[in-house]
Amino acid sequence: MTQGSPAISNAVKQEIVEPFVKGTMVTLKTMAGPEVQLESIKVSGEDKLTGDVSGVMGLSGKGGEGFVAITFHESLAKQIVSHLLGLDVSELQEADIWDGVGEIINMIAGDAKRAFLGTPYQFDIALPNIITGSGHEIGYRTETTCYVAAFTLDDNRFHLLVALSRRE
Repeated sequence: MTQGSPAISNAVKQEIVEPFVKGTMVTLKTMAGPEVQLESIKVSGEDKLTGDVSGVMGLSGKGGEGFVAITFHESLAKQIVSHLLGLDVSELQEADIWDGVGEIINMIAGDAKRAFLGTPYQFDIALPNIITGSGHEIGYRTETTCYVAAFTLDDNRFHLLVALSRRE
């Protein structure tokens, strides 16, 4: 895994971010076919991460609270969901894309939840929410640390956000 700027310690990557990154890679390999490539992981700063279709899932537990989100440009979301459903992109309805992206974030969060068993980061997950709209941004509270993983799939870029406030 590569480090973006500002740098993230290896301990933080392993404890918090890696279960979500691994969940993303496994989920999309299963659902989209081609290999997903991780480009970078960094702490979000002033970056404006935009997308057209995003899946967001709340996280809450003894170790902290926050959310995990995945955001795609519309063409990549359609490509992934069409592969998942076995339909041509032209056959997809808007609700198919929403359901598909919701299922993707649900699987990612579920994989991470299992990976966190027996650690201080155990959490419950909420129902997925889908946000749509060309170039929308996903915000988070200023006291929350947001980690951003950038991926590519078939030369298309997408992002995973993991925003957590740790409870002591």
